[in-house]
Amino acid sequence: MEIKQIDFNIDSTGINLVGSLFVPDLPNTEFPALVFCHGLPAQKFDPQAISNPHDDSPTYPELARRLSEEGFASIIFNFRGTGFSGGNYHPLGWANDLEAILEWAWNRPEIDVDRIGVFGSSMGARVAIYVTSKRPEVAALVSYAAPVSLGEWSPKERLKRAREVGIIRDPDFPNSIESWSQEMELLDPLGSIRRVTPKPLLIVQGADDDIVDPADAKLLYDAAKDPKELIILPNVGHRFRSEPEAISRSFSWVRSQLA
Repeated sequence: MEIKQIDFNIDSTGINLVGSLFVPDLPNTEFPALVFCHGLPAQKFDPQAISNPHDDSPTYPELARRLSEEGFASIIFNFRGTGFSGGNYHPLGWANDLEAILEWAWNRPEIDVDRIGVFGSSMGARVAIYVTSKRPEVAALVSYAAPVSLGEWSPKERLKRAREVGIIRDPDFPNSIESWSQEMELLDPLGSIRRVTPKPLLIVQGADDDIVDPADAKLLYDAAKDPKELIILPNVGHRFRSEPEAISRSFSWVRSQLA
């Protein structure tokens, strides 16, 4: 099947977001869609090294194209502060970004507006839970390795790390460390996930995750209402793209709900 790639730039509260839509090249056809929400980067973005020769994991464009070959429209994008998008990282800004992407998707002629799902990994999953809980138009949600607890880092330590990996780019941002840090709490995954119903929900977690406590997945599952499903994968870690079983199980569930 021939896949068409449509690159786009959209505005999110004054911030330019960069992304791509992958869709089967079949005119006058509406496809179910999945929006991919990435997590926090582990290292500073290098535009000259998009692919890592030492990393054979599929990239998000490759995953999006793979799903599109099965008859889906797949949307990938960079949250503010990451990749080629502008701005600085802050959690509620990421929530605004996902809402802007969904608004854009609902106006695309290639997309069936009644069959749009959201996938989120790590911090992207925390944001996806929050936004999906507020948007009845989302048809299904996959959460992979969503953190409930924030660990023991202080706000200053989290800000320092965000600067180190390049997701806060302006030296005078944020105006208030306390307000910036509190945004993470406002996403409230346990409270938000209760409001995802009646949309079907899949929670996937690697049992060997060394970043997010696997117990967080059970907390989310217990807080959620039906319909819901929990998959704990043995010998699977935190990074979604590196885990073939996590990819396979997630994509299979998406097909069952939206195809």
